[in-house]
Amino acid sequence: MSPTPLSATGMAAASDDIHETKLDAGDEITRDLDQMLAHYDGNQGPEFQSQTSTATLEAERDVLGLHSPVRLRQHLSDNMLVHAQQGLQDAVAQLPVTQRQAYETAVAQAPRILELESPPSRFLRATGYNYWMAAESLCQYWNLRLEVFGPEGAYRPLTAFLEDPEATTQALTPAAVQVLRTGGLSVAATPDQFGRPILLVDRERRIICDDKEDEGTRAQAIFYILQV
Repeated sequence: MSPTPLSATGMAAASDDIHETKLDAGDEITRDLDQMLAHYDGNQGPEFQSQTSTATLEAERDVLGLHSPVRLRQHLSDNMLVHAQQGLQDAVAQLPVTQRQAYETAVAQAPRILELESPPSRFLRATGYNYWMAAESLCQYWNLRLEVFGPEGAYRPLTAFLEDPEATTQALTPAAVQVLRTGGLSVAATPDQFGRPILLVDRERRIICDDKEDEGTRAQAIFYILQV
């Protein structure tokens, strides 16, 4: 799942200096991208050759968001990618501790899950290689995961169809697993024309439970579907 960037939490009072650095870093990466785009402007991928400029722009925005041209995924040089990834990590280190703590815990406790669910390159692409925005979105992803699954499940794998639904090695609670097994929420076998998964909701099937934990259970089920 390509994650949707959430609005960043408030920065600490000392973040004024960081904001100035963001502008400088953004200018630098923008200059690099402008130079690259000038070189590749007439060499769009075959999937867009038959479309008008307007249609191409709309497709690019639809797939990756307003700030991320599709062709950058194919043509970004290795050096620029390494530069952006290092910039992202530097940006994470300058965020307030409360904003980056969940992410840093994932780095320490669940590096494989982090690699599978939230590779930094995915957030860089979604933000047009603005590593400051990518750093904030990446940290927000893990803050949300912690909020949805709690400290016990936040760093466990998203598995819903193990032989033992009561297994304690998974992030989902048994109630959330049961919701998913009803088939009320599922992903279509065929993606849309841009390769994105299609979420199906069967209104004839119950996708919530009957107790006060409905919201938490439903949040876990939806998080699982959107991520997996």
